Amino acid sequence: MKNLIKLISATIIIINTSSYSDDANTNSFWNRVDFLTEYYFDQDLRTFFNHKSSDFREAYLMSAETRFEMMLVSYDDFFHFGLLYTNYLGMGRQNEAILFDPQEVNYAIVPFFEYRHREISWQAGLDHRCFHEVDRLTRPTAYWNKAYIKASSANYRYQQMKKGYIDKGREGYVDNLRWSAWTGYFIRKFGDMDTTLLSGGHPWKSTAGVDAGYSFYRTKSWMFSGTNELVLFIDTDGKGYWAGTLGIDADVYNRRHTFGVFINYNYEFPRALPLFSRDQLFELGMRFRY
Repeated sequence: MKNLIKLISATIIIINTSSYSDDANTNSFWNRVDFLTEYYFDQDLRTFFNHKSSDFREAYLMSAETRFEMMLVSYDDFFHFGLLYTNYLGMGRQNEAILFDPQEVNYAIVPFFEYRHREISWQAGLDHRCFHEVDRLTRPTAYWNKAYIKASSANYRYQQMKKGYIDKGREGYVDNLRWSAWTGYFIRKFGDMDTTLLSGGHPWKSTAGVDAGYSFYRTKSWMFSGTNELVLFIDTDGKGYWAGTLGIDADVYNRRHTFGVFINYNYEFPRALPLFSRDQLFELGMRFRY
């Protein structure tokens, strides 16, 4: 009987210890999970110059774009589930007397997973994007669902660069360089799903690109940077289109907000894009970031 009592007591202790260990592991896991840990807001306003045709002059007068990105759920500082929302309004002109004529409205909703390891952030997501003409129908409405993967430097987002590099006074070549590279595939078929729900109005099959910026001069409150974004589009016939944007930014920043001005030049080769072409356009704009 004494041996039986000892065995039962030992079993109870083991069960209680195991239960405590499981509870501790569960609590440890949830203590490392957090919600709405980061958010980034960008707003820019730009105007266009050097129109190469009457169609460009009609379509491109001014534009405004809003980007809002937030990390919905985070596990420690290295794994995040986030959402990006963008909204674009393009204004053109009917003639010299009628300006600020709405031409284009588009938006994107992009859920993504992001993993941060040392100096590189890895991201995978789905870019759902729609382009709508306003008061005209010169082409089909374009929309897509693009699966993508992306690698970026730890300081790619401007706010991250300011917090992790500028505020700490880091001045090395790598510290001043921010970059991102990606590739994506436009989903046109997914099982038995209606293909018209997935993609339409555009010829693209796949894409890849790189975006880089380098801070060549900065003070305690100003930063001047050169930027270049180069994107390759492959259409369903296998034909390639390159589109690039070369620019210079000047930003003034305080503890949390940043205001900047920029000038960009758009170039496309070996041929202009069949949709949304900005070939040879100059852009002059200002940007607010938080």
